[in-house]
Amino acid sequence: MNKKTRFIIGFIVAIFAFYYTIQNLSIDELFNSIFKIESQYLIYTVLLMGICYVPRAFRWQLLLSPIKSVNTSGLFSPMMIGFMGNFLPGRLGEPLRAYLFGKKYDVSIISSFATVVVERLFDLVVVIMLFVWILVFQSDVIDPNVYFFGISIQNIAVNFGLVALTIIFATTLFIYLLIHKKEKAIGTIYYFTQMLPNKWQTMIVDLVKKFSLGLVALSDFNCFMKMVIYTIFIWIITISAFIPLTLAFDIQEKTITLLVLLRAMVSILIVILPTPAYLGSFNAGVFIVLHEIMGETEIVAASFGLVAWALNTFVVFFSGMCFLSSDWLLEKSFNKIDKDHF
Repeated sequence: MNKKTRFIIGFIVAIFAFYYTIQNLSIDELFNSIFKIESQYLIYTVLLMGICYVPRAFRWQLLLSPIKSVNTSGLFSPMMIGFMGNFLPGRLGEPLRAYLFGKKYDVSIISSFATVVVERLFDLVVVIMLFVWILVFQSDVIDPNVYFFGISIQNIAVNFGLVALTIIFATTLFIYLLIHKKEKAIGTIYYFTQMLPNKWQTMIVDLVKKFSLGLVALSDFNCFMKMVIYTIFIWIITISAFIPLTLAFDIQEKTITLLVLLRAMVSILIVILPTPAYLGSFNAGVFIVLHEIMGETEIVAASFGLVAWALNTFVVFFSGMCFLSSDWLLEKSFNKIDKDHF
């Protein structure tokens, strides 16, 4: 499937998912609801959404440290441009981030990508833990009769959890083998690729070796624990970013359960429905929690979702464009110096 086809499919899915949130509302109702909120709450939301990328940069720096020692400030450019790339269907921003870092610091793109995979694994574990907490301690919150396009929300959450646990287990096992049993892991890869031409076999093994370099940080216990702490900070800030909006829209139930549900449901839908700029999938996640589960009115749920999505998009897109422009100007300046010098 080429990029154009993926984009078209993603755009169609985005339209249907967004339509789900506004199907019973008029545009006037939607904008009147948004214009009634107090703007200072939006500023707090933007600040929290922006701040959450700081511990992300520190966590990524830890993972990258065995490959390349880089100041945290130097990671914001590839990181934010990469997150902006996630607005494309298929989450292309993840390999883009690895590519940008690899080119900028002249290191293996495969090794860089391994660190991004580890980051996503940490985040996926957190999403699973959030839903486990809800299903175990707040089991009465999610009504099995709540549906999204005819599919039970409870079934979506449970099935996502099962698939995610399978991915986590398989990825963790693969990472463990590459770190602690590297020779055996490489030998196994040689065995399963022996039917391939030598050129392909060598290429696959070489890729796996480069990938393993991005996992070295996990073998250091202190480094691992720091990454756990950074991940906790990341998700506390990410979840807290919804607090100002619950005040802005005067949501009836301002509880930790609501905040956790919002973040977890949005995370699930943007994974299973990777629409351009998360449009539709992000909105649907908010709408399901606020209207279908918590009983808020459709207009509040839809406008809350639209504002939250717009602010998140603004933070990522604005930051990404700033760093993209800065890198372009810096490269242009260096090229000019080189020309003047010679």
